[in-house]
Amino acid sequence: MIATSTKLDVSGVNTTAFNDAYFKGEKLAKTQDKAAQFLGLTKAAKAELSADKKAAQAVVDAAIKLSDAQKSYLKHRFALSNGDKPHEMKF
Repeated sequence: MIATSTKLDVSGVNTTAFNDAYFKGEKLAKTQDKAAQFLGLTKAAKAELSADKKAAQAVVDAAIKLSDAQKSYLKHRFALSNGDKPHEMKF
């Protein structure tokens, strides 16, 4: 994440359903073979998002209005080159 001075209007978002319990992750089963997982021989299981969380995200996304320039800005990948000073950058 990089600091930015860009402001977004989120006053239209209903946040009553979003509490600590909503954001708590699900516990996944731990694998027994820690050495194989450490060496990258087995992949760790990923939790899939539920349909309820996908629908809630779609509602939040629809409530936030972005201009075309803001959409383009948020889609770009942030990268630094030699000589770039992130503490001096202004977005």
